[in-house]
Amino acid sequence: MKLSRCSSGLLLVVSAASALAVPIFAGKQSPTTLPSFDVASVKPDDPNDPIRGYRQLDAGGRIVYRAYTLRQLVMEAYRLQSYQLSGGPSWVDSEMFNIEAKPPEASDAAKINPSDPKTAPPSDELLMLRSLLETRFQLLLSKEQRDGTVYSLEPVSSGIKWDQFRTPEHPEERPLVTSGREEETTQEGVNYDFTGRNATMALLVEQLERRLNAPVKDDTGLTGNFDFVLHYTYDDSLAGAKYPAIPSALQEQFGLRLKAEKGPVDHYVISHAEQPSLN
Repeated sequence: MKLSRCSSGLLLVVSAASALAVPIFAGKQSPTTLPSFDVASVKPDDPNDPIRGYRQLDAGGRIVYRAYTLRQLVMEAYRLQSYQLSGGPSWVDSEMFNIEAKPPEASDAAKINPSDPKTAPPSDELLMLRSLLETRFQLLLSKEQRDGTVYSLEPVSSGIKWDQFRTPEHPEERPLVTSGREEETTQEGVNYDFTGRNATMALLVEQLERRLNAPVKDDTGLTGNFDFVLHYTYDDSLAGAKYPAIPSALQEQFGLRLKAEKGPVDHYVISHAEQPSLN
């Protein structure tokens, strides 16, 4: 099976708009009821800083974003994948910002004390981030439903290959699925892997959505946490490909299959954004 790769490096599934865009987030044009950070600063990123796309969550809910574009911040705040977001002026992808923010002491976010600074922020803190984007970037989003491919991840008829899902070696660690490749960074990538450490199926599904550029529903019935490795290639016709493409890799290595259907896909459009007020 061959999948096309778009310019961002993701796999492309073609879809078409099927419904009229409806404004859902009004930015400066209507009052907001979202919770807000107690203190927040927004500054342009230093282009000489080698750190890019870094997020840190500290005790008390203090959160830091370094070298994030507005598009990345919107995806973070609304828990979107890249295929779900479009629009906006050109600078939303090119200009990077540093944000430091602290939630109110009475909020749930202020009560957290993460053991890992890479822990994802809690839901109420993401609402505060939405509020910051509205007030500082004058963000306006609209929501559409588009016809597209929707996948279901489910067991094959012969069953799941349970020996590929091992008891976590370090169950105390933060659940994580990482994406890596075998080739050196100076070479074109051909052979890749998903490595799960104390991982859930939900985390694997998130990675699959990024690669397939489409929604994936978890119908595996697998619960709990596991260690696993899935080897795959973007295109099994490429020279040097040692593994099958993702759909075949899932079947052969995990006993899981991707069932494709047509269905509605939520899509968001940046209708308006302004350069932020800095402090």
